[in-house]
Amino acid sequence: MKKVLPILLLVLPLLLASCGKAKTEDQENNIIIKKDRSIISNIVEDFGQNYYDIDELNEMIGNEVNKYDQLHPDAVSYENAVLEEGKVKLSITFKTSDDYSSFNNEKLFVGNSAEALLKGYSLDVILSESDDPTKTIAGVDIKAMTDETIVILDFDGNVHLPSEARYVSDNVTLSDKGKTAKKKEATDGLLYIIY
Repeated sequence: MKKVLPILLLVLPLLLASCGKAKTEDQENNIIIKKDRSIISNIVEDFGQNYYDIDELNEMIGNEVNKYDQLHPDAVSYENAVLEEGKVKLSITFKTSDDYSSFNNEKLFVGNSAEALLKGYSLDVILSESDDPTKTIAGVDIKAMTDETIVILDFDGNVHLPSEARYVSDNVTLSDKGKTAKKKEATDGLLYIIY
């Protein structure tokens, strides 16, 4: 066996942190939030064949998915990684944002304001209207918006939404007619998006 396994064990957590085979035109890591609030996590990374083996990577990720699914049936599904032009592309679909967060040990919430509060997220933030950034809402307004979906996460790649963002935190930039959000460069903190 190649001396690949120890290297993959080091690389696997980084890949799983935002796994996915690109289902968009993105050439970088991205997350797709579906209408049913399921999550497709995508990653596109350089993959040096001299150091890694794609079959062993697929087996290792498949094993991690199977372990998680034993405790949370049908919560995660995995498509084999593919190697294209020196880049590995992976795709994992999560039934809920809770599954994404638990599997990856990263923050991602998709739900309504009441659910966000139950999960311990602070809604005491100022959000700007996507159409007119001079118009803002505060925590009391956000807490009253129980019919809207709020997304809270810490992620540097594109976040593709099922519909146009209505309000965003000041560290978010929008594109694709408000359906794609991304953290602004040189900013910190969680991203808040309401659609």
